Amino acid sequence: GIPVDDGLTLPPLRVTEKKGRTFDVPPVAQPVDANFGNRARLVGFNTPDGLQISRSECGGNCAVQVETVWQGIGEMEQPYRIFAHLVGPAGGIAAQSDAQPGERGRHPTTGWLPGEVVTHPVRIALPPDVTPGSYTLRLGMYLPPAGPRLPVENSANDFVDIATVTVK
Repeated sequence: GIPVDDGLTLPPLRVTEKKGRTFDVPPVAQPVDANFGNRARLVGFNTPDGLQISRSECGGNCAVQVETVWQGIGEMEQPYRIFAHLVGPAGGIAAQSDAQPGERGRHPTTGWLPGEVVTHPVRIALPPDVTPGSYTLRLGMYLPPAGPRLPVENSANDFVDIATVTVK
């Protein structure tokens, strides 16, 4: 420990701009345009593998994969996470993925600027016993560990259903 009455000299702090920021919205195959609490906008998503999953083709390693595109609307003082739920026909969550935004969580919302674009890969691993059928892919943002969620403007929900996923 350092005695309270002694001073501590630190080297000068150097603040640098975050590298790799982008403000150009990339093309999205599936536009969504959902405003989450006037803090973030889900622009849309791309599906590299499609939204039909054949369990016989992927064996025990089946997953829903989409690349979501988000844009900052207002600065955020708290680190929101993105949740992705695969919701079954009865309304229950069959599988989910929650993560800090960006590739490997490298773009926390506390660093987003208004207009900045952040891509966020979503991978939801399917349980081996998932029942074939149609599922809804649902996205939203929340404060860990258990909320609150950001509301979707002009909606009564705090999530947005973006696609139907078919499991065969």
